[in-house]
Amino acid sequence: GGGLVGLFFAIELKLRCPRLAITIFEKRATYARKHQLRIARDSLTMVALDVRWSELLQGFLPDISTAGLECGLKKFSAELGIFTRIQEVTKLKMLVGFDFVVATDGRRSQIRKTIAHKAECD
Repeated sequence: GGGLVGLFFAIELKLRCPRLAITIFEKRATYARKHQLRIARDSLTMVALDVRWSELLQGFLPDISTAGLECGLKKFSAELGIFTRIQEVTKLKMLVGFDFVVATDGRRSQIRKTIAHKAECD
């Protein structure tokens, strides 16, 4: 998913492993929610390792419009070379050819449900 969690994860991964080719699948072309977040500055110490995070987040703290933050994260991810594909993933076979999949597609995630049915835990 290309929401806040998916974008955040993809950006952090790309900053740590710049050679990776990362594709985000997002089913919506435009942001659909109107939430507000309150984030304490000191909770962002881990992402402050890259100055661009600080620059991006400065304009939003402490109250953050999730739509505005997502817009900023999309721009940042594109600048890093992360590709966003507007396409809903409904079956795992749609992801053939990708080496690693992170399902950040929300609480009703069909991908996680599919994977969970196949996973065995001790």
